[in-house]
Amino acid sequence: MSTLPDVLGASDEPKKSKSPLPTWVPVSLLAVTTAALALPLYLLKRHKAHHLCQLQKSAPPARRNVRAQAVVSRPTPTASVRRPIQYPQPKTSSGASEKAQAEFDDGFNAPLMGFKAFGIATLGVWTCAVGGVWGVKAYTGVQNIQEFGEYMRLTLLLKMPGLAARLHRSPDADPEPEPDLPTSTSIAAASLGAAQTSPLNETRTPWTWPEAENRLRTAFDERGFSGWAEAVLREVEAEARVERLKRGLESQQEAKHGLESEGRTR
Repeated sequence: MSTLPDVLGASDEPKKSKSPLPTWVPVSLLAVTTAALALPLYLLKRHKAHHLCQLQKSAPPARRNVRAQAVVSRPTPTASVRRPIQYPQPKTSSGASEKAQAEFDDGFNAPLMGFKAFGIATLGVWTCAVGGVWGVKAYTGVQNIQEFGEYMRLTLLLKMPGLAARLHRSPDADPEPEPDLPTSTSIAAASLGAAQTSPLNETRTPWTWPEAENRLRTAFDERGFSGWAEAVLREVEAEARVERLKRGLESQQEAKHGLESEGRTR
């Protein structure tokens, strides 16, 4: 808890002109795009399935092969030619065919229905997005993205102070490296000593990515995946320490330039 004043003091630093993009903006855009593409396809597929089901319910009329059979008697002087037998046609065939034709020509317009489904999906997604943003604003009481960022930072500080202190700790808060840290092998000790070097110390080599890659490769060859994972953690800590030291130097230089500019104006 000793680092909480440093965390609270970090909020007093001058804000950068370009604020970082919040995480929920790309997530919302991804959800809107996915819903806008998936919902029209679903509605179009559902309409097509319903249309096919209606066509299957009304079966077409049975095909009949009516052959006109003419019974002719043998050629005799008194024989007469009989007329072909005419079978009565069913009355339901014409009605069923007309009904099927009417259902088939229902005026379905695929582009129009696709545009309609796309419009409905877009409207639904935008409604959900606006409702979600409005609900978050009403629940948190913020008015813009900057206030939302400050609210989340304060919530992180109150709910998880350890994580907040680790994220926003100052460069001076890092402990001094321990020279006699016990390790399992000599390569792990060498990697740990190289990872804990400070870029401001003139007696040690500054941390660089090529050297870190060589140490990781050596750790993987000597100790396998477990040694490589431990070396990765140490290299990440070393890189974070270097970045914090750089930010501390930049803030000191900015403060120095500000004091010099104020002295010149006076």
